[in-house]
Amino acid sequence: MIKGDRFATITSDPSHDVIVQSVLYNSSAYVDIKEDPLTHQTRKIAIGNVTECGLINYLICSGVDCEELISHRKNPKFLQFDIPFDSGRKRATSVVMLPNGDIRVFVKGAPEVVIEMCDNYHTDTGVVEL
Repeated sequence: MIKGDRFATITSDPSHDVIVQSVLYNSSAYVDIKEDPLTHQTRKIAIGNVTECGLINYLICSGVDCEELISHRKNPKFLQFDIPFDSGRKRATSVVMLPNGDIRVFVKGAPEVVIEMCDNYHTDTGVVEL
């Protein structure tokens, strides 16, 4: 588990690609430049579902170029198939073709449902088997 308002060393983390892709490719949120009404400074922020925005804003604060990666979703060669969240399934699923041509399946939803489908997880020290 990673705590705080940013993950300063995320780009050197061994799980970097999987973490970032799972947030950005399994989301409909996007990045825009908005003016902060208090400071009148412009900054990049995520727009969309509040949970997805929180994760994307965390990545932005951590130095990840979210706009570049989100732009892959607009590429006509970017395959994406979504099974939307369903209260019976308690999860949503996205199947995507990554820029390198690999296919990856991302699942998000109720932790007690998703964890049952996992055989390992990523920590700050690497992959741990369940």
